[in-house]
Amino acid sequence: MLRYGEIDKLRNGSWELDCSLIRLRPNSPDQEAFEGPGYIKNTSDGQILFKLYSSKPLKPGLELKWSKKRPRGKLIPDELQYTLSATDIEGRHWEAEKILPYRSGFVSAENNTICGDIPFELRHIKKTKYILANACISMSFFHLVDRYIPRNIITKTDITIEEQDLTANPWGANIAKFSSCDCNFTISQGRKDGTINLSIESNQEKFPEGIEHKAIETLQFILAHPLCWTVLEQNENGVETVIINGQTKKELTYRIYVPVHEFIDRKGEYLWKLFDKYLSYILKYKGKTKWHPMSIFIYRVILSSAAYLETFALETAVAIEGLLLTEFKALASPTVEFVTRLSKVSEFINTTSGVDDTLKLRICGAIADMKKSRATDKLRALVKSGIIEEKEYKTWKKLRNKSTHPTQPAFVELQKLLDLCNIVITLFYKLIFHTIGYEGKYMDYGTYDYPSKDFPPVGKD
Repeated sequence: MLRYGEIDKLRNGSWELDCSLIRLRPNSPDQEAFEGPGYIKNTSDGQILFKLYSSKPLKPGLELKWSKKRPRGKLIPDELQYTLSATDIEGRHWEAEKILPYRSGFVSAENNTICGDIPFELRHIKKTKYILANACISMSFFHLVDRYIPRNIITKTDITIEEQDLTANPWGANIAKFSSCDCNFTISQGRKDGTINLSIESNQEKFPEGIEHKAIETLQFILAHPLCWTVLEQNENGVETVIINGQTKKELTYRIYVPVHEFIDRKGEYLWKLFDKYLSYILKYKGKTKWHPMSIFIYRVILSSAAYLETFALETAVAIEGLLLTEFKALASPTVEFVTRLSKVSEFINTTSGVDDTLKLRICGAIADMKKSRATDKLRALVKSGIIEEKEYKTWKKLRNKSTHPTQPAFVELQKLLDLCNIVITLFYKLIFHTIGYEGKYMDYGTYDYPSKDFPPVGKD
């Protein structure tokens, strides 16, 4: 695990590893390998850099193949990349992939340095002689998260000015603790920089599969803010893992509203309930991707809120359609009788003479689409059941059509576009609530003054 003070050094950009040996192994046998002492360090903007002093002289004319002139727009293939392994002076072993090293400084016989950056993850994995009774993970998020996190645990904060401890040490609620999916969660947030620390402790020796990523997806949803940890420390089943993410800090303003606002939930009664429902739902996903499809839609909507309002409108409208098609597959399905009639129509067209084969293909393709339930059919069914409102369905239809099929500038009045977006993001959240089975308070952004309402609506389930 990381030593005392290393996380603080990573946070302020002063972390450095003196390495007795760094190896760069090429992914292709026709490229040269490099090794020697050096160092790995991070910068104030979050990048991780390394410098290797080759133990053997480098050829004056050495040119790394990946850096040769390549066609514009073509990605650098894996076989031209390197894998880095390093041993620091404390004996810890580190690994990183997808490295593109380069010669540093003037190319000469005296210059034996190879440099580069670690664009993704720097890993340290170590087997221990003991197995903890409870697996644990700690994640540190260094980028600013300008969101309120309800706290329910009171702690003492020591205040020091110029190395002098003040006698008055205030107490305050600055930690959130709750349980979900047989795990205990602890979240703290820096008062000055807004950075977040998330700790997860399992009630078992092992975590539920995928908990480390699904917890981030869930926290991202309830905070309406993209999240990517910088440091992850994990101890599970006798294996200690440290991963440091190489990333450039980017400060963007995300204008999307949170699904449960602090105005109605200062203590987190509903927020952590929403966390539990969402995490429990996506942990069941066993698809091909690490991300749950619903989390991908949420992530894209959040990112689009940092761009133009028109971009946010388009992304939210499309995300709702995607959500309906992936999470509401059985809703409003055509009847067997209707599908049978459509099949007979297709058969009649295919056997009709005098009709061009290309035209037959297009008509039958359109008929095949009619056998599937559309997003509009699903929304109308949800209106009928009282889960969503008629105005939300009509607004989504209007916003989607104008955003995806514009024949002229879609919106002129800013207030009108803002109103439509607020209604549709409320619809988006309600569809997620219904999917995961959440029951509780939420903020209706589709109504002026954003009143607090209950989900599902009173008398509906």
